[in-house]
Amino acid sequence: MTVPALILARGGSKGIPGKNLKEVGGCSLLEHCIDVASRSRLSPVYVWSDSPAIRAEGEAHRAECPPRHPQLATDAITSEATVAAFLQEFDRDKIWPAVALLQCTTPFLTSDALDACLRKFQEEKRDAVVTVVDATQRYFGYPQRGNGKSEFVPMRPYRSLRQEESMSMYMENGGCYLAKRNLWIAGRRMGRNNGVVIMPWWDGLEIDEPNDLDVARALVRLRRVKRHGVRFIHVEVPE
Repeated sequence: MTVPALILARGGSKGIPGKNLKEVGGCSLLEHCIDVASRSRLSPVYVWSDSPAIRAEGEAHRAECPPRHPQLATDAITSEATVAAFLQEFDRDKIWPAVALLQCTTPFLTSDALDACLRKFQEEKRDAVVTVVDATQRYFGYPQRGNGKSEFVPMRPYRSLRQEESMSMYMENGGCYLAKRNLWIAGRRMGRNNGVVIMPWWDGLEIDEPNDLDVARALVRLRRVKRHGVRFIHVEVPE
């Protein structure tokens, strides 16, 4: 089964200008994503971008980088609609049963996680498989609507820690969305029979804001220290 990896890396990022080419650990976020995909069972690896600089970076790391029309790289268009447009343009023969959408903004995504997604998709005959982190110990809520005054309404009842251990709640981390072709064409990335690949919480960091880049760079440094057997590091904290 041939399932391509598709990296949608547009040039007009507003939260962090030039985000996809920002460096973490000595390489760009895009380079890392291409490298992880290339070492997985996903193939071929596409970078679809409206940015010449992003396409040049992708080509330098041996990804296929066809140009993306600017109309498909605006804030108004969804990722699902963009994947559907990609399929209609580059897979008219319908040889791909699925597409794995990867995002550069998950810098600790691994090829093992991608292979696990593909394996679960194939062996368990899932409609879609997504990378997640286990958020069991974290409460999710929403502000009360209407005449209510509560700023936090839990989405599930409060339970004791012992009760929490018997259940799980997952949160997508943006690393990989592997879904059947017909779901993407229909503008969806999830079906009725979805699977998950759980990444460790510290590997599930998603870069959306400038501070997230600082966290990712700090984590890379800490991992290098740990790998070299240093147990303690001194951190200067500004006053």
